[in-house]
Amino acid sequence: MRKGVFFVLVQFGCIFYLLFTGNVFAKHTFLLLLECLGIFVGVWAILIMVKTSQISITPEVKPAAKLVIKGPYQWIRHPMYTAILVTFLPLIIEHYSIDRIITYLLLTVDLLLKLHYEENLLTEKFGDSYISYQSQSKRLLPFIY
Repeated sequence: MRKGVFFVLVQFGCIFYLLFTGNVFAKHTFLLLLECLGIFVGVWAILIMVKTSQISITPEVKPAAKLVIKGPYQWIRHPMYTAILVTFLPLIIEHYSIDRIITYLLLTVDLLLKLHYEENLLTEKFGDSYISYQSQSKRLLPFIY
């Protein structure tokens, strides 16, 4: 099994577990707004990738791939991962249990490992262009990380 496929299987396993063991939408207004922000960022990132024909469920880089630095990608290199973490955090806060917290932590670790793996592949593919892009953007959180 390819490493990228493993990361995706863990990611979706965690997401499905979190969806089926709690509410899909937060009830508290602030948490719902945070969840909606995550969904918005995710949809925006997906639309940018679809528009540029770059969408892929695994982190492996397609041979004809082009470096995308528009939309949310101008500030963060992995907005879809950010969207997942931001979308699910309010659901964990509102309906927390040890198993859900552990699952969220596993999801976070999986996405961090996946993004490091993906960044190595992107550096191999795009070289100095990607290194320059890394110096102008953050991984997950604008201006922070």
